[in-house]
Amino acid sequence: MDLQLPRPAGLDASTWSSIESYRTRLEGALAAQDHALVIGTAKELVEATARVVLDARGQTAPSSADFPSVVNGAHAILDRQPGKGLAKDLPIRNVAQGARTIVLQLAEIRNQYGTGHGRQVQPEIAEEMIFVSIEAALLWTRWSLRRLGHLIDGEPAVLVRDLRDGGVFRSGELTRRLQAANLSALQPAEQHLLGVAVGQRAMNETYVVRTDGVEACATSSDLDSWPADYRAGLVEGMFLDREGYVRADKWGGHYAGLVLAGHPDAVKVLKDLSGKLDHAAWSYRFTTQDDLRKVSVTAMNGVTGLLADEEAQRLWVEIANRFTANPGSRLEMTTVWWGSPAAPISPTE
Repeated sequence: MDLQLPRPAGLDASTWSSIESYRTRLEGALAAQDHALVIGTAKELVEATARVVLDARGQTAPSSADFPSVVNGAHAILDRQPGKGLAKDLPIRNVAQGARTIVLQLAEIRNQYGTGHGRQVQPEIAEEMIFVSIEAALLWTRWSLRRLGHLIDGEPAVLVRDLRDGGVFRSGELTRRLQAANLSALQPAEQHLLGVAVGQRAMNETYVVRTDGVEACATSSDLDSWPADYRAGLVEGMFLDREGYVRADKWGGHYAGLVLAGHPDAVKVLKDLSGKLDHAAWSYRFTTQDDLRKVSVTAMNGVTGLLADEEAQRLWVEIANRFTANPGSRLEMTTVWWGSPAAPISPTE
């Protein structure tokens, strides 16, 4: 019997080692024809996998939690997990639900026949019970592990870490991971945090992040796929780096405007951004390169008309006008942010 399990991408070595230890133990018990141990280990494999799923979502199952509550909790997390190649069709979900229903019977089978209890008489275990127990455990465990990889990929904290720490993103990978994160189901603070991280990484000229995380959002009006708080985070991250310094470029000025055009309350976003810019110094590169600021302003001015609200246009132009200033010395830049606008722009220009 093939007992191999798919290792989820992103699962750390120590956690995978725990799951593998139960699989190896199951393999050994089967080879030794220790039927009681087979049943007991099959149940333990399922429970260990369920606890790993809960842990990946930041939930801790108490040590005394019963088997059904642990399995049901993990199944609920995975049931609607989005991801490339994962089926959403009701018949497939019903099959998975059926696997969960079957595997829950392992607790009772183990109580009556498996290891974990001292018995004065060892009950006879039919061969069918052995193979049904193993196959039930493998069916649910394999389904869970395939989905667990997408769950880990979509964890906001993990994705933010990879964006900030220079993780490699190949073509389509950020799209897949944002889909796995299920942006619309995240808390607003998590949506915003992800947006900031994507915006900041994109401004470091990471092509894939620009394409998958910013341009795809900027060219879509879908607020389910690209929620308002994610959009607001993008705009912030495209103007403020991780150290809190102001920077912009031609690409950022253009696409930040497009992202704002799809936001339901661009005025609020711009007021919040303006307040942060009030207390932020310019990055060294932005300070010293007049041409960089000029092309940034030109790009921003080019998308002003896409902002439907006149107040949003005014605030957007006000921010652009700041970038036309002569920053003067570094000391002046950090103490008097506004400087002296060289050529103010109006929304109609």
